[in-house]
Amino acid sequence: MTNPKKARQLLDADAIDELLSLVTPEEMALAWCRYATRVVNKELPERHEWEDDEDGWAAELYHEDEFWANEEFVRAFLVTIADTAPDEVLGWVGAGPLEDFITEDADRLAWVESQAARSERFRQALANVWIAELSPETFHRTERAAGVPLHRPPGPAGGTYRMVIGKQEIVWPVQNVAQEHET
Repeated sequence: MTNPKKARQLLDADAIDELLSLVTPEEMALAWCRYATRVVNKELPERHEWEDDEDGWAAELYHEDEFWANEEFVRAFLVTIADTAPDEVLGWVGAGPLEDFITEDADRLAWVESQAARSERFRQALANVWIAELSPETFHRTERAAGVPLHRPPGPAGGTYRMVIGKQEIVWPVQNVAQEHET
C-alpha cells in the first residue's frame, strides 16, 4: 500500500510520474473514496486543503494531467471507485470523475456503456453526470447507459441541478446569474 506521507512528498515535489509508478489505480481509488467519504460526512472543515487529510493526495493526483494521460490507469480507477465508494459518495463519483471522463471519444463512450451494463453501482454513479458541452448523441448514450433521465446543468435561462445520494434524490432550481441579481 502507498505510504500517504510519501505520496504527499512526491506530489509536493511535482514528481507525479514517480508517484503514478508506485501506486496502483486500486490504491489511489480506495484513498480517493476514503477522502471523499470524510468530505461528504463533514469530517473535514468546510474549507480545507488536500494536505489536511492523509488521503487527500489521491484527490489531488486525480487533478493532474499525468493521471489522465494513462487511459488504462484511469479506467481501473473509475471501476474501483464505482464498485467500492460508499453509497453517500456515489453522487460524487458521477459528478466528478465519471463526468470528467466522458467525452465525444467513441471508445470511451462504449467503455462507459459496457461498465454500466456490468454494474448497478456504476449506473447509479452515472446517474449523477451532468453533460453540458457535449453533443446530444453523447448525452443520450450516457443517459441510456445510466438507465434514468439525466439533467443538463442550467444554461443561461436557469434550470435544475440534480444529484442522487444513496437513495435520496436532491433536485433544486437554479436561476441564471442575471436573474439572481435582479431586485
